[in-house]
Amino acid sequence: METIPLLQKLPAWLYALPTALKKGRQGMMTYWYALSKESAENGDRESFSKALFEDKAEGLLPLEIGSLTSNLIGGGVDTTTSTMLSFILACIAFPEALKKAQEELDRVVGKNRLPDWSDEANLPYCRAMIKEVLRWRSVAILGGLPHAPIKDDIYRGYLIPEGTSIMV
Repeated sequence: METIPLLQKLPAWLYALPTALKKGRQGMMTYWYALSKESAENGDRESFSKALFEDKAEGLLPLEIGSLTSNLIGGGVDTTTSTMLSFILACIAFPEALKKAQEELDRVVGKNRLPDWSDEANLPYCRAMIKEVLRWRSVAILGGLPHAPIKDDIYRGYLIPEGTSIMV
């Protein structure tokens, strides 16, 4: 429907998908609104939901509040899940790197607690692994699907070999 917007205007009896999607979206936004409201009313910490309901939501419809909350959570879930799966794939493909990271964690953190932010400066190998996963399988592709040159190309002095994935 994004490629051919006219499909959204067809009557439901001819093409039911837009109507079904709209009803499903309204149901989900009602759910997210209720969840946001409960979080704002019962949560003891500052949160996006609490800020929306305290004074920022003036003039927003319940479905708009639900949409804001679901987009924030959805964006975080998708990117985190994708990055974690890429990390697992990398560890399977390069088990020697995982072994080095585990040795660093055991040396710095030990086996009786989880790492916290105060450990970060002492975990350069683990930090490098995270950066490499984000470089290797970026979740922030802004230009749509990756492209690839059909022949070797030189751009600003850099060789881009034929078939290399290029992402904006």
